Amino acid sequence: MTEVPYDPEIAALRERGHGFVHEGGRLGYVPGSREQYWAALRAAVRDRLTQIAGGQPTEWWANRAGDGSQMAVVLGQAALCQADPAVKPDGLPGHRVRTAWFVPGSLRVTANGDPVSGSSGSGPTSASALPPLLGGVLSADFRSFLGNLPPSTQVRVQQPISRSGNLLYNHYYQDTPGSPHTWIGLCYITDQRTLTFASTTRVIASSGATLSWHATCYQATLAAPLPAP
Repeated sequence: MTEVPYDPEIAALRERGHGFVHEGGRLGYVPGSREQYWAALRAAVRDRLTQIAGGQPTEWWANRAGDGSQMAVVLGQAALCQADPAVKPDGLPGHRVRTAWFVPGSLRVTANGDPVSGSSGSGPTSASALPPLLGGVLSADFRSFLGNLPPSTQVRVQQPISRSGNLLYNHYYQDTPGSPHTWIGLCYITDQRTLTFASTTRVIASSGATLSWHATCYQATLAAPLPAP
C-alpha cells in the first residue's frame, strides 16, 4: 500500500508543514474478517450497539482484541459506539460500550465517490484553509494507516479536528484475497466537539496496481464526546 496519487494542493499543504498527508507504512496481514468477528460477539452486544447508534448501522467494523475477545465500532445517525472487552462486576468477561452522541441530524456525508479522480464531493481541501496540524498528535501507528488512504481522504478526516488534546481515534483494515483483491480501511477521529469517519475500498490487481478507489467520509457535531478508554 505505497501508491499515493499526486495532488498539487495537498502537496503544498505537506510542504508548508501542515501534517495532513502521511507516509503509508506497511500493513501486516490480519486473519479473519469483520463479519467473522461481528458474528463472534454476543447477540446482546450487537443489538445494544445497533440500537444506541440509531437502529441501523451506517458503517461498522469488528475485530479481535488482544485477549482473544472481540471489539466493535458502529456508526449510526444518532451516535458512534465502541464496544471494548471488559470484566463484568461478577468477574465474567463482557464488554464496555462507549458512546459519542451526535447533535440530532448533524451526521452528514462530506465526500463520496472516487477520491483520486476528484469526484468524491466538495469540501475544504484548499491550502488557503490553513487547517490545524495533527501530524504531531496522532500515534505513529495511526499515521501509518492514514498514509495508506488517498491524500484527499486523509485531509477530510483530519481537517475538522482540533489538535488541542483529548483526541480519540481508531482504525481497521481488511485485505480480502483474490485476483483482483479488495482492501478496505475504516477509521474515526474525534475531539470534544466533532467526529469524522472514513470508509474506503481499494481494488488491487495482481500486479499491485490500483484498479479503483471508493471513499465515503462523514462528519458529525457532538452532543456528548466519546469517553476515554
